[in-house]
Amino acid sequence: MEFFRIRRDIPFMKHALVFNVISFLTFAAAVFFLWHKGLHLSIEFTGGTVMEVNYQQAADLERSAARSASSATATCRCRTSAPRAT
Repeated sequence: MEFFRIRRDIPFMKHALVFNVISFLTFAAAVFFLWHKGLHLSIEFTGGTVMEVNYQQAADLERSAARSASSATATCRCRTSAPRAT
């Protein structure tokens, strides 16, 4: 009794043109999106330090940004979030 028919040869080359077209379209899409959007590298690839600070009350973001702008080497990206419930 045979449940599955076992074929010894698999005709991959019969579908070679379709596989090549799919590969080319995938490659073209990747190149287009790299050109159009570029790479958005995170802190692991750009270097630097991430510092997360928690305050009891809201921080003065304008003052922090002004201090960062006056420094020649520092860059400040300020982000606010809702306080955590404890």
